[in-house]
Amino acid sequence: MQTLVGPNHTSATAPGACNAGERLGPARSNWGDGRIGRRLADRPTSRPSVFPWEGIHLVLSAMNLRTVLYPMHLASGARIVPFNGWDMPVQYTGTLAEVKAVRTAAGLFDASHMGRLYISGSRATELLDWVLTASAASLRVGRARYGMICNEAGGIIDGTIYYRLTDDRYVLIPNAGNRTKVAAWFQHWTDDRFHGGCTLEDRTETTAPRRPP
Repeated sequence: MQTLVGPNHTSATAPGACNAGERLGPARSNWGDGRIGRRLADRPTSRPSVFPWEGIHLVLSAMNLRTVLYPMHLASGARIVPFNGWDMPVQYTGTLAEVKAVRTAAGLFDASHMGRLYISGSRATELLDWVLTASAASLRVGRARYGMICNEAGGIIDGTIYYRLTDDRYVLIPNAGNRTKVAAWFQHWTDDRFHGGCTLEDRTETTAPRRPP
């Protein structure tokens, strides 16, 4: 079941996402407190769009992935929105209350929707040095580094943090929205240039932070 989410408010009926028909308030932006969303809602429909997010409808769907912390988000009163194929929390009690909580106590960010691509094999280091802008060969075991994943023309596909787990095993953390593109790009070079020398395993949907037993 899916529900369209408009630019100025949402009315969601996705199972477990929120109360059916609940109005969740004005859209938020990186620029303020929702006033932009209210202004957009008041604009005449015949006026041409000047903002890139106007007219975009997000979809809450039972097909979206959910992290292992999803029930805790619901129990904490989170407003759930779709984000790159995942149902993720965007807000709880409000900006000021949440900022105060983080500054006076602690905050937890659920990052388990981020990609987790494991690259292993005798030529894994060569593969990473071929694809990434930052050296994997000079990275010590147990350390991490940030680098860009570029296409053949030098354009950026994504930025990633990668960890060296052992001499011939790494894990890359691409952004959720670019995970499939990054996995396909690494698989392309694995097959084309490093065939038989390394393997790629996408464990994004099978690994996530767990509660202690």
